[in-house]
Amino acid sequence: MEQMLGERILLTVYGLWGRNLVKRYSLEPDSGVLQEIPLQYISNASEKPMRILGKMENALLAIFEEQAHTIENIDPDGLPAQNLTFTHRAGLIREEDFLGGMPNYQEIQPLEP
Repeated sequence: MEQMLGERILLTVYGLWGRNLVKRYSLEPDSGVLQEIPLQYISNASEKPMRILGKMENALLAIFEEQAHTIENIDPDGLPAQNLTFTHRAGLIREEDFLGGMPNYQEIQPLEP
């Protein structure tokens, strides 16, 4: 079980070793109805389910895109080094759109430093 969404239980099924997303489902415990939720994104050559960060009355705050970037810096020994960093896109999506597989995100722009 991943988490609850109202009366529904969200379930995520991964492949071997938890690497590749296979499917994500919504289960209604009272009726036993299992519904596939197709929203996902590609990150670092792997499919991932849309990541839910928070819930409001009728909307979800979610990460719907992730991009890896290589940055160059200096390691503690004073030598040049390359590190991997990630940037994310987040937005609000209505529960109905999430459950219906409609990617109608209202993107939230990050604050400028």
